[in-house]
Amino acid sequence: MARPGGPWWWRGRSRWAATIGGRRRTAPKELGERDKAAAWAWYSALAAEAAAPRPDVRVVDLFNLYLDACAKRAARGDMDPATVRLATTVLTQAAGFVVPGGKFGTLPVVDVRLRHLESIVAQWSNRPGVRPGSFVSSSYLATATGLVRTAFRWSVRPGGGLEPLLGADPFAGFRAPTSRPARVAICDRKDAAKWLRWLRAQPRTEASGDFTLLQRCLIATGARPSEFYRATWGEIRWDAGRTEAGATYGVLTRLLWKNSRKSDKPRRIILLPSVLRPLRRLYTRINPAPDSLIFRSSTRKPWDPSMLAQATARLRRAAVAAAVDLGALGGEGEGRARGYLWRHVAASRLVMAGVDLVTVGELLGTSADMIAKTYGHLRDEHVVAAATTLGSAGRGVTNGPSGSGPKAVRPGP
Repeated sequence: MARPGGPWWWRGRSRWAATIGGRRRTAPKELGERDKAAAWAWYSALAAEAAAPRPDVRVVDLFNLYLDACAKRAARGDMDPATVRLATTVLTQAAGFVVPGGKFGTLPVVDVRLRHLESIVAQWSNRPGVRPGSFVSSSYLATATGLVRTAFRWSVRPGGGLEPLLGADPFAGFRAPTSRPARVAICDRKDAAKWLRWLRAQPRTEASGDFTLLQRCLIATGARPSEFYRATWGEIRWDAGRTEAGATYGVLTRLLWKNSRKSDKPRRIILLPSVLRPLRRLYTRINPAPDSLIFRSSTRKPWDPSMLAQATARLRRAAVAAAVDLGALGGEGEGRARGYLWRHVAASRLVMAGVDLVTVGELLGTSADMIAKTYGHLRDEHVVAAATTLGSAGRGVTNGPSGSGPKAVRPGP
């Protein structure tokens, strides 16, 4: 049981002790067991000293300490190594921005203010994106800003026996940039079928069977790419139930996934027969160990976000160069082929079909609030479009001069 804050009498050492900043401290022997007021004064002085920021620490030092802590978590399996690599890239970029007072990385942490982060966000948003003439996406901007803020929050309470670098978070009042709502997906089943046919026609060296099957699973389930390429064979339950048509469906149950700590629930991905059958055929053919990854790259390395994005972009460019009709996937807009596209397509279709947001969130492994925030506007647009169609169909039907119904027919003479 954790001890309450404040000093406590350590009978084994016959001295007052306290835990401050993750480290246990002991008071001078002169303080006896009955000197409680003096013990509290000693504790308060130590706590104030620990909370005081260190003027000799620069922002780049803070970032390095934070990344070291992240690397240790990754080594223990508590953090995805890809997240550590992303944090390294983002914090290196942030340290190089010029802000009031000089380069951000050279500023003493005690001098960092909210205006510095606001300056970084403004400069970040004007950086060029992947495509010519574009800028970094709002989602990347939000992710990058969040990583900078996380590093500073960590510096207040680093844990692990480290001394705090700051007494308070300088960015506590910052309003993070919000990502724009997702547009209506312009890809349909025909586009997905064209993409899969192109992949199946490629030599195995170009598009491995694992990549093609991975794309098939993402299209059918709307799951996050990482939920599949980090999954193991032992996480599949092959006979989970029957559909209304009597076909067998399976369930992929993931205990370690993005929202596991928030929801304290496993992630359940329904595997309908269209993906369960090819998965079962692959399993029968290779007979893997239960802890083996289901999907690997053509070089048999585990997939990561960067590898998947590069492979998808390379194959899409090859298809476009070969004048293959990929439908909406051949363009440069919202529908272009990428790993996360099919999740957006699935969410958009479900919302526009009138499925309640709680069910959509449960199926896709996220909250109803997130679905409402990102895709809720699609439901309104879909209903308005339906109402407009209904209004157009009834145009010209009036009721005399007032326009409230059909005109009365005068009887003949």
